[in-house]
Amino acid sequence: MFARKISAYVLLLIFLFSFLIKLYPLYHGYTVPLGAVDTSFHIASALDLYEGNFKSTIHPWWHLKNHYLVDGYDIVDRNAASFFYPPFLHIALALGFGLMHPGIAAMIVVSLLYALSVIAVFLLCKSFKFKDMAALASSALIGLSAPLIYSQNYGFWTFAISLNFLILSYSFLRLKSRKFTVISIVFYFLALITHWAFFPLAVMIGLVELLVDKNKESKLYILLAVLVALPFYAYIFY
Repeated sequence: MFARKISAYVLLLIFLFSFLIKLYPLYHGYTVPLGAVDTSFHIASALDLYEGNFKSTIHPWWHLKNHYLVDGYDIVDRNAASFFYPPFLHIALALGFGLMHPGIAAMIVVSLLYALSVIAVFLLCKSFKFKDMAALASSALIGLSAPLIYSQNYGFWTFAISLNFLILSYSFLRLKSRKFTVISIVFYFLALITHWAFFPLAVMIGLVELLVDKNKESKLYILLAVLVALPFYAYIFY
């Protein structure tokens, strides 16, 4: 029990350290997140949601009224006819905008979501029966990853945030319990409403668990993954 408490405290320290490192633009006085097209789109959509314009979730990128310009030019790609984008990140950012300056809130919210990689990798390692020391070392390596920090500040990649949620989903699925399978589906849902591409990946990990590890909970997991994705994909194609 004592060893578990120590591991939990160390994991929390790694998470906080990873989060604080990812805030380094703030320490240099930046109040607007770094990045180009992705960042501009996500912040513009979040600003619309914060102001009560929920129609922005089904408009093409260039219809968002809160665009940031660079040297007078709109940097959003007008050839990208994406009429719907999963709303999780925009909702999370909009909630942050209600508390502080949008640029500062954006960096804090995204840094927290990226720092989840520390917890996700730790739980994944533990699901494979890694010892605490090895799991903590793995979480520290991913939490202090230079590519992750770079990608965060380059464009708020929702793929990386979704991957954190899917790793958490997979980790709970591997516990082979009905209660944890429900938690697993919740994290899968968060992954799906962050980036639309994570439905086939969820089905893939369900099949791997079913065929390789003989995890009976995988059947329920795959069924729920399909049911959750159906209305979502129907709306996208509509």
